[in-house]
Amino acid sequence: MDATKDNKNAWTSKHQDIFGGKAQILQTNASGGNWQFRCYISEENKYVRKSLRTRDKDTAVQRAEKEYLQIYADVVSGERSWKL
Repeated sequence: MDATKDNKNAWTSKHQDIFGGKAQILQTNASGGNWQFRCYISEENKYVRKSLRTRDKDTAVQRAEKEYLQIYADVVSGERSWKL
C-alpha cells in the first residue's frame, strides 16, 4: 500500500491510493479531518466521491475497499447504484 501523501496548497490535504491507484482515500481541506473515497468510472467519464465518515485511516481504507468493490460489481452487472 502506498504511503499517505501530504498536499500543500491543494484542495486535498492528504490522499492515499488503494487497489493500485484505481481508487483513493483523501482528506479535503474542508472535510474537517474526515476521510473520503474517490474513484473514476470510465463508463460515465466521471468521478464518484463519497464520505467515509471516519477520521481513522485504517477504517477509511477498509470502508473504501468495500465501496470500490460494490461500485465495480455494479458497473460489471450494468447497474447504477452510485450518484454522480
